[in-house]
Amino acid sequence: MPEQTPKLGIKKPLGNETVSRAAFNENYDIIDQNAASQADLDAHLAESTQKHITESGSNANGEYIRFDDGTQICWGKIDVDMSILTDQTVDYPANFNVASDRIAGGYSLEGTLGSIIDAWVNSKGIVATGPSKWSVRIRSDESATAATVTLKLFAIGRWK
Repeated sequence: MPEQTPKLGIKKPLGNETVSRAAFNENYDIIDQNAASQADLDAHLAESTQKHITESGSNANGEYIRFDDGTQICWGKIDVDMSILTDQTVDYPANFNVASDRIAGGYSLEGTLGSIIDAWVNSKGIVATGPSKWSVRIRSDESATAATVTLKLFAIGRWK
Protein backbone atom coordinates (compact mmCIF):
# COMPACT_ATOMS: atom_id res chain seq x y z
CA MET A 1 0.00 0.00 0.00
CA PRO A 2 1.57 3.35 -1.00
CA GLU A 3 2.18 6.15 1.46
CA GLN A 4 0.48 9.53 0.91
CA THR A 5 1.96 13.00 1.06
CA PRO A 6 0.63 14.99 4.04
CA LYS A 7 -0.67 18.09 2.21
CA LEU A 8 -2.21 16.89 -1.05
CA GLY A 9 -2.58 13.17 -0.45
CA ILE A 10 -0.50 12.19 -3.48
CA LYS A 11 0.30 8.49 -3.48
CA LYS A 12 3.98 7.60 -3.13
CA PRO A 13 4.60 4.02 -4.21
CA LEU A 14 6.82 1.91 -2.02
CA GLY A 15 10.16 0.67 -3.35
CA ASN A 16 8.78 -2.80 -4.07
CA GLU A 17 5.67 -1.61 -5.97
CA THR A 18 5.23 -1.20 -9.70
CA VAL A 19 3.79 2.16 -10.76
CA SER A 20 0.86 1.88 -13.13
CA ARG A 21 -0.30 4.49 -15.61
CA ALA A 22 -3.62 4.69 -13.73
CA ALA A 23 -1.87 5.48 -10.42
CA PHE A 24 0.29 8.08 -12.16
CA ASN A 25 -2.81 9.73 -13.70
CA GLU A 26 -4.62 9.59 -10.36
CA ASN A 27 -1.81 11.62 -8.78
CA TYR A 28 -2.06 14.19 -11.58
CA ASP A 29 -5.81 14.48 -10.90
CA ILE A 30 -5.11 15.10 -7.19
CA ILE A 31 -2.62 17.84 -8.08
CA ASP A 32 -5.06 19.40 -10.56
CA GLN A 33 -7.89 19.45 -7.99
CA ASN A 34 -5.71 21.23 -5.41
CA ALA A 35 -3.87 23.67 -7.68
CA ALA A 36 -5.07 27.24 -8.19
CA SER A 37 -5.84 28.33 -11.71
CA GLN A 38 -4.26 31.43 -13.26
CA ALA A 39 -7.63 33.18 -12.89
CA ASP A 40 -7.68 32.31 -9.15
CA LEU A 41 -4.15 33.68 -8.73
CA ASP A 42 -4.97 36.87 -10.67
CA ALA A 43 -8.10 37.46 -8.55
CA HIS A 44 -6.14 36.93 -5.35
CA LEU A 45 -3.40 39.34 -6.42
CA ALA A 46 -5.93 41.99 -7.47
CA GLU A 47 -7.71 41.75 -4.11
CA SER A 48 -4.55 41.77 -2.01
CA THR A 49 -3.05 44.86 -3.70
CA GLN A 50 -5.62 46.94 -1.82
CA LYS A 51 -4.56 45.55 1.55
CA HIS A 52 -0.87 46.31 1.77
CA ILE A 53 0.84 48.74 4.08
CA THR A 54 2.36 51.52 2.00
CA GLU A 55 4.18 53.29 4.79
CA SER A 56 4.49 53.32 8.54
CA GLY A 57 6.50 55.39 10.94
CA SER A 58 6.79 57.28 14.16
CA ASN A 59 7.94 60.65 15.45
CA ALA A 60 7.57 62.76 18.60
CA ASN A 61 3.79 62.99 18.01
CA GLY A 62 3.10 59.25 17.82
CA GLU A 63 2.91 56.49 15.22
CA TYR A 64 1.03 55.92 11.96
CA ILE A 65 0.25 53.34 9.30
CA ARG A 66 -0.79 54.13 5.71
CA PHE A 67 -2.51 51.51 3.58
CA ASP A 68 -2.63 51.24 -0.23
CA ASP A 69 -6.37 51.92 -0.27
CA GLY A 70 -5.80 55.39 1.27
CA THR A 71 -6.70 54.55 4.88
CA GLN A 72 -4.46 56.03 7.57
CA ILE A 73 -4.40 55.23 11.28
CA CYS A 74 -2.53 57.45 13.75
CA TRP A 75 -2.04 56.99 17.48
CA GLY A 76 -0.16 58.76 20.20
CA LYS A 77 -0.25 60.08 23.76
CA ILE A 78 -0.76 63.47 25.32
CA ASP A 79 -0.23 64.49 28.93
CA VAL A 80 -3.14 66.81 29.71
CA ASP A 81 -2.52 69.50 32.31
CA MET A 82 -5.78 69.48 34.28
CA SER A 83 -5.35 73.13 35.30
CA ILE A 84 -5.35 74.49 31.71
CA LEU A 85 -8.85 75.31 30.44
CA THR A 86 -7.83 76.20 26.86
CA ASP A 87 -7.13 73.73 24.05
CA GLN A 88 -4.14 71.46 24.48
CA THR A 89 -3.15 70.01 21.12
CA VAL A 90 -0.79 67.53 19.53
CA ASP A 91 -0.22 67.23 15.77
CA TYR A 92 -0.85 63.91 14.10
CA PRO A 93 2.33 61.94 13.40
CA ALA A 94 1.41 62.00 9.68
CA ASN A 95 -0.88 64.35 7.77
CA PHE A 96 -4.34 63.31 6.71
CA ASN A 97 -5.87 64.45 3.44
CA VAL A 98 -7.43 67.72 4.60
CA ALA A 99 -9.91 67.65 1.70
CA SER A 100 -11.49 64.61 3.35
CA ASP A 101 -13.74 65.48 6.27
CA ARG A 102 -13.85 61.88 7.42
CA ILE A 103 -11.40 61.79 10.31
CA ALA A 104 -12.71 59.78 13.25
CA GLY A 105 -10.96 59.42 16.55
CA GLY A 106 -11.08 58.29 20.10
CA TYR A 107 -9.09 57.97 23.28
CA SER A 108 -8.50 55.96 26.40
CA LEU A 109 -7.17 56.99 29.79
CA GLU A 110 -3.82 55.72 31.01
CA GLY A 111 -2.94 55.34 34.66
CA THR A 112 -4.43 54.44 38.03
CA LEU A 113 -8.14 54.17 37.50
CA GLY A 114 -9.57 55.94 40.57
CA SER A 115 -7.92 59.34 40.51
CA ILE A 116 -7.47 59.48 36.74
CA ILE A 117 -11.11 58.77 35.93
CA ASP A 118 -12.32 61.15 38.65
CA ALA A 119 -10.09 63.93 37.34
CA TRP A 120 -11.20 63.42 33.75
CA VAL A 121 -14.93 63.00 34.42
CA ASN A 122 -15.22 65.74 37.05
CA SER A 123 -13.37 68.16 34.79
CA LYS A 124 -15.57 67.24 31.84
CA GLY A 125 -12.63 66.52 29.53
CA ILE A 126 -13.35 66.32 25.81
CA VAL A 127 -11.26 65.21 22.81
CA ALA A 128 -11.72 66.34 19.21
CA THR A 129 -10.06 65.34 15.96
CA GLY A 130 -9.35 68.08 13.46
CA PRO A 131 -7.73 68.10 10.04
CA SER A 132 -4.18 68.26 11.43
CA LYS A 133 -4.24 67.56 15.18
CA TRP A 134 -5.97 66.21 18.23
CA SER A 135 -7.42 68.84 20.58
CA VAL A 136 -8.13 68.23 24.25
CA ARG A 137 -10.05 70.66 26.43
CA ILE A 138 -10.93 70.63 30.11
CA ARG A 139 -14.24 72.38 30.69
CA SER A 140 -14.00 72.77 34.46
CA ASP A 141 -11.23 73.10 37.01
CA GLU A 142 -13.26 71.57 39.85
CA SER A 143 -11.15 68.44 40.21
CA ALA A 144 -7.78 68.41 41.93
CA THR A 145 -7.50 64.60 42.17
CA ALA A 146 -4.78 64.52 39.50
CA ALA A 147 -2.50 67.25 38.14
CA THR A 148 -2.17 65.55 34.76
CA VAL A 149 -4.01 62.86 32.85
CA THR A 150 -2.32 60.86 30.08
CA LEU A 151 -4.58 60.13 27.12
CA LYS A 152 -3.91 57.53 24.45
CA LEU A 153 -5.36 58.99 21.25
CA PHE A 154 -6.14 57.53 17.85
CA ALA A 155 -7.47 58.88 14.58
CA ILE A 156 -8.57 57.11 11.40
CA GLY A 157 -9.02 58.81 8.06
CA ARG A 158 -7.74 59.16 4.50
CA TRP A 159 -4.24 60.10 3.44
CA LYS A 160 -5.01 60.09 -0.30
